[in-house]
Amino acid sequence: MIKNFIKKSIFNSKKEVTLIKNKNQNSDLNKAFELIKIQRNSLQITREELASITKISVNVIDAIENGRVDLFPESTFLKKMLLTLEKELNLPINSLKIILENSIKPKAISRKRVYTPSSISIFKTWQGNIIYLFALFICLFILNSNYKSLLEKKVITIDPLNWNADDK
Repeated sequence: MIKNFIKKSIFNSKKEVTLIKNKNQNSDLNKAFELIKIQRNSLQITREELASITKISVNVIDAIENGRVDLFPESTFLKKMLLTLEKELNLPINSLKIILENSIKPKAISRKRVYTPSSISIFKTWQGNIIYLFALFICLFILNSNYKSLLEKKVITIDPLNWNADDK
């Protein structure tokens, strides 16, 4: 019973620590969002004016200011946009770095494609083309070997036919 109590209290304390860390990250993130809005308002620039200066759409600026992470562009584009916003709003360098760190979405795990005979389209994939060429060469080899065996048995001949009228 005491062991269970100790395990539960350790688990709960770890959980509280992660919650505190997440709250601190979220507060830093919210400060970064607010920093953009406050600095833009202090410079008396509208979102439309900032959009025309920075070439960043009004929707993206609105999403960044309001913390709508689900509407952010890809991290590659977002990084450049945040650097541009820092420059145009006279913010300290890397002051918006926390936004970029929290907006990175985990990449989807790419799985290796397994090729089975039923999954290969003969005429639409390179694997199918290789199988087709292999089958074609095997057919030619078999036809050639049959032709040679017929020649050896003298069932067929390679001599030209004589179509002269004198033979009739």
